[in-house]
Amino acid sequence: MCGIIGILERNSDPDRDAFHTGLRALGQHGRPNREGVVTFPRVLLGQCRLSPRAPGDNGCQPALSSDTSSALVCNGKLYNDRELRALLSPSTEWRKCSDAEVLLSAFIRYGADICPRLSGMFAFAVYEPQRRRLTLARDCFGKKSLYYYHDSSCFAFASELKGLLPLLRNKGIPLSIDAAIVPKYLVHGYIPGEQSLVTGIKRLPPSTVLIFDLNLWRVASQHCFWSPETIPLDMTISHAEAVDRADSLISASTRKRLVSDVPVCIFLSGGVDSGIVAAHAARHSSDIQAHSIVYPESPDVDENLFAQKTADALGIPLHAHPFRDSDVSNTFTSLLDYLDEPIADGALIPLHFLALQAVADTPVALSGDGGDELFGGYVKYRAQAITEPLPLLLRRLMAAIGQRLPVSQYTRLLTTLPYPFFARQFLWGSGSPLPFQLKRWMSDADWSPEAIFSDAADLDRLWLQKDTVNRSLFLDWRILLPDGYLVKSDRATRAAGLEQRAPLLDKDLAEFALSLPGNLKMAGGFKSILKKAAARHVPPECIYRPKHGFGVPMDKWLRNELRPLIEPLLLDITASFFDKKQVAQAWKDHLTGIKDNRFILLRIALLHAFYDKLRAYP
Repeated sequence: MCGIIGILERNSDPDRDAFHTGLRALGQHGRPNREGVVTFPRVLLGQCRLSPRAPGDNGCQPALSSDTSSALVCNGKLYNDRELRALLSPSTEWRKCSDAEVLLSAFIRYGADICPRLSGMFAFAVYEPQRRRLTLARDCFGKKSLYYYHDSSCFAFASELKGLLPLLRNKGIPLSIDAAIVPKYLVHGYIPGEQSLVTGIKRLPPSTVLIFDLNLWRVASQHCFWSPETIPLDMTISHAEAVDRADSLISASTRKRLVSDVPVCIFLSGGVDSGIVAAHAARHSSDIQAHSIVYPESPDVDENLFAQKTADALGIPLHAHPFRDSDVSNTFTSLLDYLDEPIADGALIPLHFLALQAVADTPVALSGDGGDELFGGYVKYRAQAITEPLPLLLRRLMAAIGQRLPVSQYTRLLTTLPYPFFARQFLWGSGSPLPFQLKRWMSDADWSPEAIFSDAADLDRLWLQKDTVNRSLFLDWRILLPDGYLVKSDRATRAAGLEQRAPLLDKDLAEFALSLPGNLKMAGGFKSILKKAAARHVPPECIYRPKHGFGVPMDKWLRNELRPLIEPLLLDITASFFDKKQVAQAWKDHLTGIKDNRFILLRIALLHAFYDKLRAYP
């Protein structure tokens, strides 16, 4: 697990002090790190390494080819490095035992064409000084982030936003929030799409290669190396065959992610996704351990009973960590200092706490991320499948009624119906405030669904030939998963110095899941294929129950433990794009119980914290 950074100057050598400031910013986590830098004319590449491998494995970066014709920095982990070594041998002489060496050797031989063959989580950069060319790439699911900036004098990239800020500030480039992105953030609770919250800084999309030509000083090409929309649907497979195949692929994926020179654990929620991963981890490892969260003061969200039942059935030791209300403030403060762009997901807090508890003994953890987005685990998928065939006039009538009702679990479906398909996808089931309800917060912003959901619109058109369920799933794992959930998981665990791996987010497994017709995925209920596979290993009472995950009593925390931290962020707003009176009234209504404004209040508070931090940046 690494942080990577690089800067290319057009007319002069980069400022080394600013570069090292950005590099050190990437190493702000709970464990010591090693730094490495390589210098070329007008180019600097750097890496801040937090590795789960044992010391002395020679895996430090940047990795240089033997003839110094190529240099690589990479953040992440390859799970098929042995297969790649076999592909490259015997012509390749191996000097080190590292993924970076394998990846660089593969790139030298195949160029960016190697990307579809990579299995893992990664964001990497390769600089070729003789060709004066930089190549950036990111894994299929976007498990590792990669930001970049480009103007007439410099091109810079970093695995986290905070790595770029010192470089831009040193060059006198203003650091400001892109006001056009704020409505998207307030609706989603995260930043969707390629544009970051900071003006001018972009994110490389998942499964994308970008090539920058220093001679021409422009992006020479940018393309997607994995196109799942081309995967044909298998209309012949039976439900039983799909269950067998899913179980087998999850087993293989889990086995690959257990390879490590340090102990590996499993984050166990007691649900379907983490349960089936734990089952296969127990099959392939005799010393796997599990960690879970206990909420002694919030029994309504505590599910450790199911985690314990799963662990007992699998014969896995379970370490249940009590997360008390007194832990909330310190954990939240720690995260607030570490986060780049705001992510308004309360699950960040207990996940970070859990990572802090586990990292001392097991610096690598498996998770159940991705099961819902691949196999249809949300109510919205079923709801959209039901409503899509309805006449347009009926849907509009239902919507007109729904818009006059409060946003709730029972009315979200109605209120989302007048929007295009892609808008309904993101609003339903997310707990997000609807655009028409948020207009009062920012009167000058573009609140049209076309603007807010522009990132989903283009993707949605790629799958017009697919059924409704698969279109919904496709959009979720192309936007919600990489921009929201995976960023949350990466930030919360990395801030503790822990590496998290997701066996369900495997390319072979994803391609299989995407080949299944939507009606097959929904046959027998939500996520039926994954549930039936898990039921072979996990007690039924842990499988056939309402979905929960890392649930948090955010409403209670906002009124109590988080109030001293959140209230100043809401009442002392300095950002001009917010209506201070509206924010203050919403906070008052929440405290008195008149309205449940937890979603929008948390989003505004985190955005304001980011705004103040950006404005005060030295």
